[in-house]
Amino acid sequence: MKERFKSLLFNQTAQKIRPYTLLQKEVIPGNGWIATIRTSIGMTMKQLGKKLGKTAQAVNQIQKREQEGSITLNSLQEVAQAMGMKVVYAIIPVSGNLEDYIRKFAEKKAKDIVSRTNNSMLLEQQEVEQTRLNKSISELTNEFVNNPERLWD
Repeated sequence: MKERFKSLLFNQTAQKIRPYTLLQKEVIPGNGWIATIRTSIGMTMKQLGKKLGKTAQAVNQIQKREQEGSITLNSLQEVAQAMGMKVVYAIIPVSGNLEDYIRKFAEKKAKDIVSRTNNSMLLEQQEVEQTRLNKSISELTNEFVNNPERLWD
């Protein structure tokens, strides 16, 4: 039952983040999203400030914090709501999808483990053929993919 739950959770999470992976190549505007959207919809800093109950100078500071990457998620959501917008937030793999991410990480870890073992055997003059090494890497990779909690030790 526990394994089924983990598999279901993984599949649901992978499905939820899949659309966001298409956005990973999008670049944040140089002025930040707040200034870009605000300007695009024809809203001044003074007008946005009024909606937020803040001054235009405070809006300018908020925009600077966004550009610097120091804005809080709550502040960003508050500003978005004041403009009639919504913040969309996700954590996604740097490349590929969740399945690929786990498989790549699992394969790297498997290669490291098998390589260390093989190096020890070489020191003892017990060389292992490449076909057998590849099979060991593949089997260990699949073990990690099927039990990803073992990947993070």
